Amino acid sequence: MINKTGLLGERAAAHYLREKGYTVMAVNFYSRTGEVDIIAEDFKYTCFIEVKTRTQGGMNEPRDSVGREKQRKIKLAADFYLLSHDSGLIPRFDIIEVLIKPDMFFEISEINHIEGAFI
Repeated sequence: MINKTGLLGERAAAHYLREKGYTVMAVNFYSRTGEVDIIAEDFKYTCFIEVKTRTQGGMNEPRDSVGREKQRKIKLAADFYLLSHDSGLIPRFDIIEVLIKPDMFFEISEINHIEGAFI
């Protein structure tokens, strides 16, 4: 289940990707093995993207919450996706951090795209 903050982050991340020339293939792709927030393609990669949205200035980086178990589930969901959607592109696992301004009602301050965040 996605909360309002998470939904805002995913929408912002999808918009960011489109602005950068990616084609968004799926949002909230679910399989029995896991979930991928966004699947997007560019000319070389099929990107399986985990979006983490946090208030700017927090103690930890949003990327720190994508541990090994979460990575494993994303990889399993990616394998499932590729069984029926293989484009011949190289799979890549990214994280997009969406940072929200503190004390501002859902105003985005920064988007960080970490390409190849994990293997």
